[in-house]
Amino acid sequence: MLMPGTRGDQGAMLVFSSGNTRSVNARRAVQEALELAASAGHGTPGLVLLHAGFGHDLLRLSQELQRECPGIRVLGTSCAGVVGRDGPGESMHDIALMGIHGEGYSISHVAGLVGSSCLAKGRELALGLQAAAPHPVRMVVLVACGCDLANDSLIAGIESVLGPDVVIVGATSSDPMRGSATFQVIDDRLVQQAAFAVGLWDPSLSVASHASHGFVAIEAPLLVTRARENRIEELDG
Repeated sequence: MLMPGTRGDQGAMLVFSSGNTRSVNARRAVQEALELAASAGHGTPGLVLLHAGFGHDLLRLSQELQRECPGIRVLGTSCAGVVGRDGPGESMHDIALMGIHGEGYSISHVAGLVGSSCLAKGRELALGLQAAAPHPVRMVVLVACGCDLANDSLIAGIESVLGPDVVIVGATSSDPMRGSATFQVIDDRLVQQAAFAVGLWDPSLSVASHASHGFVAIEAPLLVTRARENRIEELDG
């Protein structure tokens, strides 16, 4: 969770709003989620981060967001469930969005993301974030494809540019539990094997973390004893 603080008389550079809802109709889903987000009283966001169940058409949702809020940027991802301000939702038609308001962020995205390219693509993402930022980027919100991905290499690439102290939060896209294809949307483009990132430099921001999931652990835990990039080769060897 990103938490805006205050900086004396200057105040925070960024504020956030959020909303989540469940609706089969894309326009209605967007309108309801935006209405919930608007209750925070921050006006129209400059950027929306969108997570949508895989029963939704991501591109259609992005188009509806841009129709409702002309001029905003939209970065979105497919997922198997959302966790929003009003709790979790695991249906195919749940959506959650976070609006970012104010100055203090930059955007970068890359295509052609596979396990072997993750280190270089991480560097490319970070260079794009810093090039668009007037101050050093302190935090990164990262969303990457969920198939053929070496997360550690991607993070290492980002840290090689922004330094080891940069705070990185985010997730990967998912599909209907098939492991075949995941989707991201960048404004009016639907893409695969891609990643996008938002760089934040507002010094008043802090991060509070909490991990949870809907899976129930069964059997004894296994130790990964050999792996190559993003592929597990041996358990309890």
